[in-house]
Amino acid sequence: MRKVVTFLSVALCLGWILPAIPAHSQEIASEFKDVDPSHWAYHAVESLREKGLLLGYPDGYFRGKRTLTRYEFAVAIDRMLKYVEGKIEAVQTTPGPPGSQGPQGVQGPAGPQGPPGVTPQELQQLQALANAFKDELSRMGDNITEINQRLDSMAKELENLRAKVNKMPVIGGEMFTGIRTDHGNNFIDQDGRVVGSIGFLTNPLPVYDFHLTVDGNVGGGAHVLADMVTSNYRSYIGGSLSATAPFNSGNGISGTPSSSTGLYQLALSTPLDGVGGRSSLTIGRFEESMGEYVFARPTVDSYFHLPWYDNGKWVVDGLKVSTHIGSLGIELLGAKTNTVSDSLGTINRPWAGADNNSPYAQTGLQSPYGKPYGLDYTQVDSIPLTDVAGLQLSLPLHKHGLLQFQAMDARGDYLYGTSNPGYFNNVLTLGADLHYKLGNRLSLSGYWAKTNEQIGKTHTVNAGMNNAFEAQVGYGTGALSLSAGYKYIDPLFYSSGYWGRIGNWYNPTNIQGPVFKAKYDFAPNFGLHVGGNFYSPARNRPGFGSNDNINQVKAGVDWKLGQNLVTNIDWEGVYWSLNDGYPYNTNNGHPVEQYLTFGTGFHVSTNTMLRLMYQVIDFSNRGNFSPTGSGYNGEVLAGSVAVKF
Repeated sequence: MRKVVTFLSVALCLGWILPAIPAHSQEIASEFKDVDPSHWAYHAVESLREKGLLLGYPDGYFRGKRTLTRYEFAVAIDRMLKYVEGKIEAVQTTPGPPGSQGPQGVQGPAGPQGPPGVTPQELQQLQALANAFKDELSRMGDNITEINQRLDSMAKELENLRAKVNKMPVIGGEMFTGIRTDHGNNFIDQDGRVVGSIGFLTNPLPVYDFHLTVDGNVGGGAHVLADMVTSNYRSYIGGSLSATAPFNSGNGISGTPSSSTGLYQLALSTPLDGVGGRSSLTIGRFEESMGEYVFARPTVDSYFHLPWYDNGKWVVDGLKVSTHIGSLGIELLGAKTNTVSDSLGTINRPWAGADNNSPYAQTGLQSPYGKPYGLDYTQVDSIPLTDVAGLQLSLPLHKHGLLQFQAMDARGDYLYGTSNPGYFNNVLTLGADLHYKLGNRLSLSGYWAKTNEQIGKTHTVNAGMNNAFEAQVGYGTGALSLSAGYKYIDPLFYSSGYWGRIGNWYNPTNIQGPVFKAKYDFAPNFGLHVGGNFYSPARNRPGFGSNDNINQVKAGVDWKLGQNLVTNIDWEGVYWSLNDGYPYNTNNGHPVEQYLTFGTGFHVSTNTMLRLMYQVIDFSNRGNFSPTGSGYNGEVLAGSVAVKF
């Protein structure tokens, strides 16, 4: 039985084979009069009409139900052959010599995404059609042998072109700009920064951060990543991505933050053949972390959100080797941290130990403000790390979880002489973490780490009281999710990781107690979350003893007001019960920290986010926790826009 082919069927066939051929220069008829826009084949017919592959009849009609002859189908194939060949030849044309470069203009908006082009599979389909209609094409003056040769040649040229495109560097980046203004009298914000006496719009702080990245393939599976940054954001934070400083003294902000320009990353990554399985080498300046409790950069900004800084990774200069033995992943790291700098100074600096100089010198070790020795006055030593060597083993657990082990040996510079009894210049950290899913609803996570402070590589100091662990069980069903667990941090746990904060106290030590979180979605666009951490001393130490405790409570709502608009309200309260007194303040105290934050985020586009936040800060019965020795309150207003391109 002879198969009947209509104009509609050829439209669908050709539209499927060549969906992306652009229109040619031949005059193209306007929209066909007899093709209803609601017809199931309308878009295929219109696409081929716009490309000039189907011209219709002189009277403007398409007559889609009319039987199509082989000769008419051959005409359409002939047009396709000529247009595809012309497009590929146009791409392959050798460009002329470049002219002189003109002045740089203002960057315009991004244009629409271009067509995907012609694939080798589409060329094969076109070649099959040409063979099927070789008699008709021959009568039209087309030599089928020459057509096949041209198609083979075009396929090879297309593959060569794709190989060249794959080697071309990919240019991208991130842009952030924001402004912050404060109101209050000698208050401290949620990040532990002393703001001083200020009024709204009296001294607004403009902040910006711009990264330009180039990721290029260099052959053999290797690629180079370069990341240049110009920014005043680090100056706003306190001079380092891992530190805070007051806004009114030292290296803090008074007026416009200082700008810096430098190299954030520059690394070569290449496969290593013959070294285990899936092996690679990374060398240069790159981001790295090994376990949250072992080697992770803290998030130090509650008011601006920059995802490329809030990823928990330190920037280091060194090399990393990754490989696999079966399912076991192995990662080796050797790097320096004190050389990672730009025109402003050190970009980030891991520390180990408790801060004995200033409560805002290093956020990762920061004490609650007003207590120069933290809650344990015997913690009187800390070092900035200069060199690190690490090993991480990763073992998947039957596709339901992951078990990791870390070992980190770090050397540092002792800053304050050798008179203190806790003097050390080397830290060895061992750690492990586990994430496991127990069925569809239950999950288990846990962390353990231990530090060992040394003088050189042989003499151990501050032995004991240097463990940390956290275990949590999670449960989720429908709109409800719960987690509960226990956290323990010894007073002499000296790690360059990040395990959270209490109010403005980062990486708290000498604490233990239960922790929990709960979240319930009342509707797809509205949810409530609450949580609490209830700590007592891990050890009975001076300044934070057996009669003391700290209770931290959090609550908030998330409300999606539209497709691209999200609003949240968050509250944190920290209730201190300090009954054992302090070596430098014999008055017992019950300070209360409270932070109430209103925030909204609007997705201007898929890669652009606009944020606005307002925070009210209240601290009652603060005592020595305040710059003025009394309670205080303050307000922070901040707005920002972040773009990834």
